[in-house]
Amino acid sequence: MIDRLTLAALARAVTVGHLVVRLPNGSTKTLTGSADGPEAEITLVRPGALGRALAGGVLGLLDAYMSGVIETTDLAGFLHMAASNQQRWAEQHPRLYAAGRTASKARSHGPSRVDTMAGHYNLGNEFYASWLDPSMTYSAARFSDGDDLAAAQQRKYETLIELADIRPGHSVLEIGTGWGGFSAHLAQMGCRVTTVTIAEEQHAYAKRRLAEEGLAEAVEVQLRDFTEVDGVYDRVVSVEMIESIAEGRWPDLFGVIHRSLAPGGAMGMQAIVIRDEFWDSYRSNPDFIRRYIFPGGILPSPGQLRRLVAEAGLKWQSDEAFGLDYARTLAVWHERFDNAWPEIERQGFDERFRRMWKAYLAYCEAGFRVGRIDVMQLTALHH
Repeated sequence: MIDRLTLAALARAVTVGHLVVRLPNGSTKTLTGSADGPEAEITLVRPGALGRALAGGVLGLLDAYMSGVIETTDLAGFLHMAASNQQRWAEQHPRLYAAGRTASKARSHGPSRVDTMAGHYNLGNEFYASWLDPSMTYSAARFSDGDDLAAAQQRKYETLIELADIRPGHSVLEIGTGWGGFSAHLAQMGCRVTTVTIAEEQHAYAKRRLAEEGLAEAVEVQLRDFTEVDGVYDRVVSVEMIESIAEGRWPDLFGVIHRSLAPGGAMGMQAIVIRDEFWDSYRSNPDFIRRYIFPGGILPSPGQLRRLVAEAGLKWQSDEAFGLDYARTLAVWHERFDNAWPEIERQGFDERFRRMWKAYLAYCEAGFRVGRIDVMQLTALHH
């Protein structure tokens, strides 16, 4: 009865797309909106699962999936469909929606599997190598016709190099090493690179990788916080690092970029952003990513980035957004993660972790597809 009442309320809120719901008793309910949109299906494993999940907001839905009480063969599609109808649900059920937001906020203060940015990356090089492309690049690719993931990742590097006008012979500071892919690319084109990270696993991997590729003399890999860097460089680059630190550290980051750039130098940055109109609400209501994946991080908005650039004494030069390429990147990662799961499981990760990681990849993909979040490459000049 509870599920049927919840379904009746949900049916009125579905105005976009098509949702098939399989109930615990084996019956099926189809909800169809008046406008075309994403198609999805879910199976309710236990009676009352949908009502309890919806009462917890998006976090409730994802908690239900991670707990195994809701199943779906296409989690990203379901979340895309849910996001496309979220506003209608909020309008028709304001009290329930508000309660869900409150519950989501309360959950954000609980314990987490990953407590820091370094903890996220220190899950193990073997883990990430299981499903990333051979370059070990863990950020949005930029696809062109015929590109596979590896080619699209190299294209991403090339577009940022072009935007920031990085040339052979330049000295480059990279804030956020990752596994050394961008540093290696810059060194191969003739740059002198200093790169910093606080993740021990990545530091060790990058040093070994660069040595094996014969690039150790061109790249210095430092295990230190970005605030501890010194020197002056022709260019400063950072790829999807700002999202993993606290909002209060953003002025420090841009201050370091400013003091590290030679006069006339340029910054090239790739950043995930949330749309300006969602910034205030997002900032005060931690979402799934801040609960389970990056508890200390937060996405900036384009407006926040422009403010930070200006306040640091830099001049905004250009920007390019490519959010649907990130959705495609995440879909490929998700497929590779699924295919690699037997290997990942042997590394000691359990079923709860598998579901959490699938929820993470699917949640992000849905966000990019619906346009709530985006990714951009931007450049700014020291003047």
